[in-house]
Formats: sequence, structure tokens, C-alpha cells
Amino acid sequence: MKNVALLHKVSIKSTYTKLILSYFFIAVFITAILSVTLYDIFQNISLKVIQSDSKDRLSQNVNNLNLIRSHIFSLGQQMALDTGILMPVYGDEKLSPSDELIVYRKIKNIIYSDTIIHSVCLYNGKTHEIVDTFNVESKDSFTGSMMELLKSYNEYDKFQFIPVKISYKKLNGDIRTDRIITAVYPMSEFSGDNTASDKDYPSISAILVNLDADTLQKNIASTSPDQISNTIIIDNNGNVIFDSNMLHFAGNLSDQEHVKEILESGRIEDAVIKDINGDKSLVVYKKTESPQWTFINIYSFNNLFKEIDRLGIIILFICIGILLAATGFSIISAKTIYSPFKRLLNSARGLHPSQSLKESENSTGNIGDVQYLTETFNSILKKTIELESSVNDSVPFVKKELLKKLIKGQYSPGSKASGRFDSLFKNLVQGNACFSVVIFSIDDYQSMIRNKKMENEEILFSSMEILISKAISEYFCCEPVDYDNNYIYILIKLEGNSYISSKTQAALKIIHENIQNSLNSRISCAIGMPVSSIEDIHISCSNAADIIRYRLVYGYGSFFSHDMEELALKESFITIDKEKEKLIQSIKMCNLEEVEAEISNIINSISRCQYDYIMLTLNQLMLDIVKSVRSFFESDSNELDFNNIYCNLNSIGTLDEIKSFFTLYCKAAVVKIEKKRSNRKSDMINETIAYISSHYHNYDISTESLADMANLTPGYFGKLFAEHTGKTVNEYIMTLRLSKAKELLTSTGLTINDISSRIGFTNSTYFITLFKKSFGISPNQYRNDNMLKS
Repeated sequence: MKNVALLHKVSIKSTYTKLILSYFFIAVFITAILSVTLYDIFQNISLKVIQSDSKDRLSQNVNNLNLIRSHIFSLGQQMALDTGILMPVYGDEKLSPSDELIVYRKIKNIIYSDTIIHSVCLYNGKTHEIVDTFNVESKDSFTGSMMELLKSYNEYDKFQFIPVKISYKKLNGDIRTDRIITAVYPMSEFSGDNTASDKDYPSISAILVNLDADTLQKNIASTSPDQISNTIIIDNNGNVIFDSNMLHFAGNLSDQEHVKEILESGRIEDAVIKDINGDKSLVVYKKTESPQWTFINIYSFNNLFKEIDRLGIIILFICIGILLAATGFSIISAKTIYSPFKRLLNSARGLHPSQSLKESENSTGNIGDVQYLTETFNSILKKTIELESSVNDSVPFVKKELLKKLIKGQYSPGSKASGRFDSLFKNLVQGNACFSVVIFSIDDYQSMIRNKKMENEEILFSSMEILISKAISEYFCCEPVDYDNNYIYILIKLEGNSYISSKTQAALKIIHENIQNSLNSRISCAIGMPVSSIEDIHISCSNAADIIRYRLVYGYGSFFSHDMEELALKESFITIDKEKEKLIQSIKMCNLEEVEAEISNIINSISRCQYDYIMLTLNQLMLDIVKSVRSFFESDSNELDFNNIYCNLNSIGTLDEIKSFFTLYCKAAVVKIEKKRSNRKSDMINETIAYISSHYHNYDISTESLADMANLTPGYFGKLFAEHTGKTVNEYIMTLRLSKAKELLTSTGLTINDISSRIGFTNSTYFITLFKKSFGISPNQYRNDNMLKS
């Protein structure tokens, strides 16, 4: 009764009222602060992040374009050293048709080897002869543009990219515009006396390599997909070398205010906010010295902060709603919050410390509800602490904690913990002995969990720790230390000097084999370096953890000792550059046998190295393979997500599994490459079939003419055509002509000579003979038979 009377003196009015007022004022204050500052802070932080990201992307663009530029000019120098290409550029006489065809095919093969090259043009300043790879329908426009470019060419254009926009009419009447970027390689300048007609031609001999600006666009990363921007590359005069939106390609932007300020600025890179055509924009730029180009990224604030502006409007409406509902909601919330307090007060009856509570009652005459609960739970907490202290003093718990500190290097001789250690581990510290940490790695722990149907991994490890400790205790004085990350740590005492005898190793090997046999699982074991002092046991633990990683090389279920000769002879560095180059080339050539052979060579080579170098080399190798095949995969393909590949690669346990991982990835890449190349061949054959259907009546249509159109040798073209259609080119043309002849015989009154001429035969007698051989009757008899049937 006394306790009940005491509880009635607990006042709830003060806490309840304070809850209502506190909630209301906190809601108003926080809402006001957030509504004023949140939008501005978020916008500024976002802007800084975008600026930093854009600078990184511009640096990436600079590196990409420099690589492309170096590659193109290396290609130009290679062509300049090719005697077959020098002949049409330097020769004093025009090429014969056969020589011109040879040169044409040579430069066409160069184009096929690099998708970024649009076309190549060779010009002889003496003979004014041009050898190019332009299409028939665009030849005049492209040739004229290249000649105009050479007429205005000067020495300052050397090794520069020159943007050119060329429009021409296609055979179907459509107007097409090609954007190219031309690299000029001047070979010589003709210094003889020019005639009046010669003055209409450029006097310089040159090789012109044209890059496809649309293909180049794919190599220039503007922004991340959720940001909209425009990437522009200009020279010192404001001429646009590249424009990701293709709006200003081959134009000049020097009259625009923001471009003029960037060109005049002395900063190499910067990010500024400008008003461009009435649109507030973020402009990030980076200048390069060689060539003297400026890379510019322009972000429109309307696009950049569209979501943030929307967020600001939403926040405003939310704040208004919070302020309107604050009064009513604060009352409801206070009542809801206080309800557990009230139930807790009812539950706390009789749990208060009687002495302290009487003192509070006598001094104040009334007790607040919070004070009442505080006094009650202080009493409970005190009892809990006393109970926890009692548990912590238990021997198994203390031993475990001391051993964990020991292997972590947190053991301090002479401390209170040191004295407790000596008393708890008398069997370890007494006598002249050394110590070592043995680590057991549960290589098959996932399959063990599945087979034993254990949902709690801790139960599995705890059971295995007991099993291993029992097996070792038959030979050595030992203590189980800890288990984590699939490892079980056992501290053992070795009698004698600080080395592991052959007898000790043999005993541990027997223990290791027995444990594997009893569990029917693969378990690796590593013996750490022995130490003479107990406080140095962390050194042995660290050494064991290092050497057990070599199960990557020697496989699951391996046994290691710190003094193994195989580990001591591991090399720190082996170069695999040649093997890597052969592997990447084999992937591109779709040679699976060589791919598997090179992967085996690389794995075998690096298996002689130290663990850290092996993993570094494997990750770098995978990165190089991903880079080499990325053009054959979709941009969002999982095969190009290196973070995902990195996680999968580094989770593999052995070199054999890593070898299989690389082989499967390379096979997938080969399939992609073969499919892409097969599609290109199929498209070419389909275009040829369409051409034959429209021009079968031409007398001069032949394998050679069609192969020339496809820029292939007649033999190779004929082979591809036969594989695709099941017929040779001549068989396909002849079948089509005879089919058309049958239509004309039954639907028209044309003579046999007229029909023969109309379907492409120059000799009607040959047509009649071929028709009779194919169908068993003459054309006239076929006409008569089908007219009778109709």
C-alpha cells in the first residue's frame, strides 16, 4: 500500500506539457532552418561535385584524344614509310590502273583495321593524281574539299586535326552530310614552274587521313548519363575541332564572350559560371600545350539543377504543411509518446530503491515521473553492472579475450592483464619453450553449411574449433584463440628452441590430414614463425596469415610452414608483357586454342611469384582484356563492369579457378567478336544480292566487278558469297536471268533475241542452249506450253 501511495505522488503534468511544447517549438525551428538553408547548401555541394567530376572527365577526354592523335600520326608515318604508298605520292608519272588498284586496296585494308578512319586520300603535287577511298556517290564532293584544304594548307597546320563538313547527293537523291576530321601529312612541295592550269591544283604532295567525327564522338566522354552537357574542343583561334552535339562542328566560336574569355585566360583549367545566350551555365575547361587545344564542357543550370529546383518546391510545400499541422500533431504525438511512459510507470511499481526514494519524497513532498523512473532504473542498471562484472570474471570469457589481445599485439607485460594471463595459462608460460600460431582455413565452409543444413555459421566454426583443438592437444599444449573470416586460430607451445622441428611438422601434417578426413572437406593449414616470447605471438600470427594465402597457388587443402623452401624461392617480379600481348591478339583473332594456351602460360609464369604480385598482375591483366574488347560489347554490359569483375576475380580461391574464370570471359569475348564480324559479312552479301537484282541485265556484271565494289579480292568475295547463298556468283546471276526469261516468255510477246538481250545475254544462241540445258525444253516450247495451259 505504501508503494501505491508513493506512485500516486508522481506528477505527470509537467512531462506531458513539456512534451507538447517541446515538440511544437522543435518542429517550427527545424522547419524554418531547413527551408532556408537546405536548398542552398545542397545546390553548392552538388555544384562542387559536378565541377570536380567534369574536370576529371575533361582530363580523360584529353588522354583519349591524345592517344587517338598519337595513333593516327603513327599510322601516317607508317604510311609515309611504305614504298607502295610513296609511289603515287612522289612519282613523276601517273599510275597504271593495276598499280592504282593495288594502292587502293592497300589503303582500304588500313581503313578496315581501324573503325575510326573514315577515308584516306593520296595526292601527287607533280602529276595532280589522286588516289582515294571515297564512295562513288561522294567522290566529287570529298575530292574537291580535300583539294581546297591542301591549297590553303600551311606549315602551322602540321600535325593538327582539321574539321571538315561535306554535303553530297546520294544515288537515291537524298542529301547527306559527313563530318570528318582530317590529318594532313605533307610529303613534299613541287617547286617547278607551274603552268596556268597547274595553279588550279595544290603544289604540295600529301597523305590525308580522314577520321569519322561521329565515331570519334563515342570516344569522347562528355558527362555522366544523368547530366546533360556539351563537350567542345577548339584551337587558339576559336575554330571548333570537335563538338559532341555537332551544332558548331567546323565552325568558329571566337566571337562568343565565354569562349573569348577562356582563350584569353592564363589558367590551364578552371570552372566558371557564365550567362550564355541568356541561359545561366557552368563552363569547365582545360587547356593543352601540344596541340594547343582547349577542352570545354558546358552545363545548363536549367538541366543541371532541374531536380534540385523541384526538390526546393517540394520542401516549401512540406514546410507549410508541417507548420499548419504542428499544433494538432504535437498534442497527438505527445500523448502517444507519453503512453509508454505511463505503462512503464505502472510496471515500475515496487522496483524503486526505497532509501533514495524516501529521501527525495521527504525533501520535495512530490516526485516527478522522470525522477521516479530514473531512480528505479538506476537501481536496475546497478544490479545489471554487478551481474555483468560477475560474468566477465568467468574464466572462459577472460581467457578468450586475453588470447584475442595477444594475437592482435595488444598484450603488455607487467600490466594487470599480464598477471591474470600468467595465472590462467600456467601450462603455457612455464618452462623453456617457444610459441607459434597455427591457422586452419575452412576452404569448403559454404558447402559444409549447405550439406549440414546449418543456418548459423558460428555454430559450425565453434564445433570445428573444438574438434581441431582436441586433435592438436594430443600432441601439443594448445589453446584455441579465435575464429573469423573462415580462419581458426590455435596457439601451440613448442618445447625447445625457437624453431619448428621436422618431428613437429610431421605431427601437424598428420593432424591436418586427420581433420580433413574426418570432416571430408578441404582445409588448409599454415604454421606461423615460432617466437620465444609470449608477447611476440602476434608476429607468428601475422606470418601464418601471410603464408596461408598461398593456397591460391597450391590449391585447397594445402599445408604450409613458415620455412618452406617453395615460399622462400618465390620471385618478386616476372614480366608477362609478351604473353599478354599474344593473348589479346589471339582474342581479337578469335583463336580459342591460342587463347587457352596463353592463359595457361601466364598463370604458370606468375605462380612462381609472391602472392601480392600475383593478384596485382591478374587484376591488371583483366583490366587490359576488358579495355581491348570493350568495343565489341554493349556499353552497359556486365562484361564491362570492372567493379563487378574485380569482386568476382578476387573472391576466387585458386589459380585453377582463376584460369577457368579468364578462359570463360575470353570465350565470351570471342563469341561477341565473331558475331559482329559475321554480321558485317552478311550485310555486305545482302547489299550485293540487292545490287544483282537491280543490275542482272548488265553485260559486264561479274564476280570481279562485284568484288571490286566490296573492296575484296575476287577469290575471297566468291567464297563469302557461296557460303551465304549456296551458289557461286555466276550461278546466282544465271539463275536470276533465266527466271526473268521465263516471266518474259509467258507475259510478253517479245522475240527470243529481244528477251536474250534484255536479261543480259549478248548471244541469243547461247541463251537458248543454256535455257534448254536448265529446263529441258527450248524457250519457244516453254512459251507454247505455258500459253496452252493459260
